Amino acid sequence: MFKTLTKRITALIGCTLLAMSSYASVVSEHGAISVKNGQIVDQNGDVLMLAGPSFFWSNTTWDGEKFYRADLVDYFVDDWRANAVRAAIGGDNTGSWESDSEGNWLRLTAIIDQAISRDIYVVVDFHSHYAHQKPDVAADFFNRVLDAYAEYPNIIYEIYNEPLNDVTWDDDVKPYSELMISIIREKAPSALIVVGSPSWSQDVEVAAKNPLDDPNVTYSLHFYTGTHKQALREKADVAMSLGASLFVSEWGAVSAHGDGDVNYESTEEWFRFVHEHQLSHFGWGVSDKNETAAIFEAAGENFAVEDLQLTENGRLLRQLVRETTRTSTNH
Repeated sequence: MFKTLTKRITALIGCTLLAMSSYASVVSEHGAISVKNGQIVDQNGDVLMLAGPSFFWSNTTWDGEKFYRADLVDYFVDDWRANAVRAAIGGDNTGSWESDSEGNWLRLTAIIDQAISRDIYVVVDFHSHYAHQKPDVAADFFNRVLDAYAEYPNIIYEIYNEPLNDVTWDDDVKPYSELMISIIREKAPSALIVVGSPSWSQDVEVAAKNPLDDPNVTYSLHFYTGTHKQALREKADVAMSLGASLFVSEWGAVSAHGDGDVNYESTEEWFRFVHEHQLSHFGWGVSDKNETAAIFEAAGENFAVEDLQLTENGRLLRQLVRETTRTSTNH
């Protein structure tokens, strides 16, 4: 798969966002997804790899809010062949859910509604580094999502994007997670729930040693290939050996701070691992911020989708999504 990765990506350098024909439905075919023997499986018990982009922080006046548009979902479905997208709804800092719930709700529903319309999955992410400190804010967020969408098998609930490295699993993240899971289970008893761990969702082996008592939980594994290498894969191996399901709800092909060169060699190593273990993956991020992690070149506030240009990172992410969904959902 990766022997000619760099050549293929180089060949895409001149590409623009060309509309492509639609293809077979995803959720109608695969239905409600769940965890079985440490893998994400569909309604038939078959392993299903989800792949698509992650939208940027949704916070009002930040760099990503203008991309929370239905026609961007269409683009990712038709051109990237994504079978899922991730909506990163800001839970912290200015313009977040806490200070502008209505603005963020409009952005989120634009993505959810179009994902449902296009019959793909959508990860609804409470994008926070401090969620356990204000569980009432997260509870408000998930209750509103559940009241509107609990009946839809399209929805995957990610309850804590990235706890930092100054918290513990046992004392901070696990109790918060148990609370959010109890809230979600009241209205969505069998939905897939994605749970973060300390150290920016990298301490997956710590969580696996003291797991949550819920059969339909998967643990988020976040990596940036310019920074994270074999040591993190070894942590992931330990977690999986203990029976944990892993879900790459965010990854990047650059450094963890969002900049630096696209690292093709490390990305190749990581995606051998991702495909060996059949892990779902969501690439960061849908923005035109002045950093190499952005997938779009600079765009105006009221851009037309057909005028957008992919960055080097965007071209690589697009290729990897298409490689995954070509085989995992028969598109």
